Amino acid sequence: MTLKPRVAQPLGGATGSHTVANMTRALHGLEFPASKEEMLTQAKHNHAPKEALDDIERLEDQQYCDMEDVVKDYGKR
Repeated sequence: MTLKPRVAQPLGGATGSHTVANMTRALHGLEFPASKEEMLTQAKHNHAPKEALDDIERLEDQQYCDMEDVVKDYGKR
């Protein structure tokens, strides 16, 4: 069975956090699983605001399976 990569979609603020919403918009189009470095590259490609880039920089340096993993790690900060 072949797994199709997941692609990040903006949450549109569904989490109730303006900062998380900015980060999800910054990662729009990112295929998961993805590393922190890949997330930074995608965010820069999407012309993300500095705050979103800073938030991604603060995440653990690991592979993320999906956007939910990213939001969970962000919530620990």
